[in-house]
This record gives sequence, C-alpha cells and structure tokens, in this order.
Amino acid sequence: MLPDRWNHRTADDGGHTFEFYWHRMDGAQPENCHPVFIAALKFLRGRLATSSSAAGVA
Repeated sequence: MLPDRWNHRTADDGGHTFEFYWHRMDGAQPENCHPVFIAALKFLRGRLATSSSAAGVA
C-alpha cells in the first residue's frame, strides 16, 4: 500500500525536500496550488472524462 503523503529529498543546489500527497480527482483544487499543477489537474480530469465516455463508463 502506498502512503498518503511522502517526502523526497534531493542533493542538488544544497538539497531540496519535496512534499507529495495524493489528491482526489473529483476534489476541490488545493489551496495555494501552483498554476502548473492546476493545469495538470484540469488536463487529467479532461482525459479521464474522455476515456470514461469512450468506454461507456457512467
């Protein structure tokens, strides 16, 4: 089973720690979300809707 949240530490530029978490595809946009992630979420939702429609999934 995958954890709900996790961190990844890099060694570049003196080190950075990135925090990750799962987000529900049908959930509200996270607060303070970077525009790149908003665009990615919109893209994925559109692709999933298209895939579901093509497959006859309600």
